[in-house]
Amino acid sequence: MLPGLTRPAAASGSPEPADTFAPGSISMGEASGVLLGEEKIDRHKLWAYPTRAALFSSPLLGKDGVLYVGSHDQKIYAIDARTSRLKWACPVEREIWGSPRLSPDGRMLYLASLDGILHAVDTRDGQERWSRNVGWRVESTPAVKSDGTVFVGSAFGTIQALDGKSGAERWKFTIDDTDRSADASPTLSADEKTLLIGSGVGLEGARLYALDAENGKERWHFDTKNSVHGAPVLAGDGNTVYVPCEDGKLYALDSRSGQELWHFKTERGIRSSPTLGADGTIYLGSADGKLYAIDPETHQEKWSFETGGSIFGSPAVGPNGSVYVGSHDHHVYAIDGQSGEMRWSFESGKYVNGSPTVGPDGTVFVGSYDGRLYALVDDADRKRVEELRKQREDDQQMVLREEDQYLIVGSVKVKKRR
Repeated sequence: MLPGLTRPAAASGSPEPADTFAPGSISMGEASGVLLGEEKIDRHKLWAYPTRAALFSSPLLGKDGVLYVGSHDQKIYAIDARTSRLKWACPVEREIWGSPRLSPDGRMLYLASLDGILHAVDTRDGQERWSRNVGWRVESTPAVKSDGTVFVGSAFGTIQALDGKSGAERWKFTIDDTDRSADASPTLSADEKTLLIGSGVGLEGARLYALDAENGKERWHFDTKNSVHGAPVLAGDGNTVYVPCEDGKLYALDSRSGQELWHFKTERGIRSSPTLGADGTIYLGSADGKLYAIDPETHQEKWSFETGGSIFGSPAVGPNGSVYVGSHDHHVYAIDGQSGEMRWSFESGKYVNGSPTVGPDGTVFVGSYDGRLYALVDDADRKRVEELRKQREDDQQMVLREEDQYLIVGSVKVKKRR
């Protein structure tokens, strides 16, 4: 830890914090995306964009510089990553927990909501092109093949492959244990021939399934004692797959046979996926509140960094070697990937459940249960922040908020007459 910095006290945490977000609680200066006046200044915050409810979903940064993210306010947002201006918002019927994925040509966005509907949204105008009911309570992120096929699992225990252009079903795999869900995020092998997806715990434990991506036939499976919520991650050589599990273990399996090679044990359950550094180091967050760096050769801990709350989102590695991770203690941490020392931290208003996304220039984008999507940097250029502020002030718009009874004109909050 850096001199003069103290870690926040541990948050008492249930695995899933209740969403107590109150509509209308956002500072009125945030209406256009840049915080004005009422927010405390933080040298790591470039901007914050407010939605009307908690953000569990991790943002996706497209090649066009647009951020895509889903919110508990039942909307999918497209936001300019540089200016924080809203490009479009697409309403859906239920909350969104999973993260979006793009089609190979970048023209279609795929994202599931908790009612089991997979939405295909045109990235150019935010219009839904098709939707399909794929089960119930889809909390995961779909996988997309280079030919446009979309793979998604559901709490009903089904895994489906859909045509990305039409939503037509190509195949469906149903787990034989009816108590097992399949709402984990799937992963494609490097050659795109195998789909890897974990299950929830059932009468006979849980499993990681390896399916033929072409026809949905089972190739092999690996049994675990508890649920596999996070997406499996393949090592650089493609021969090893890392599987996070709620039993507190990260399993390393042979990706061709499913045979266990080794495992690493944490003190509590693991809900998120590991992330690999450029040198192969495995970075892993756990509900025990620690971020681990694991040597892939020795399978031993290189270092660990303790936060004040559970870690449910995957860490992200930046171009400068920093590892970024959010915690239930309301903070986002920037950790030196080699030493495990904290470089800086940022405090949001509530739990940080989702995974950060790092842009090519090192900007960190992350959502919080306080309803805001943040853009964080190592050291915010005050001139740049002022430019964003001025840009917003010059582009004042009247916005009517349906959920609260206020009119917002620029940065002025005005009570609506009844």
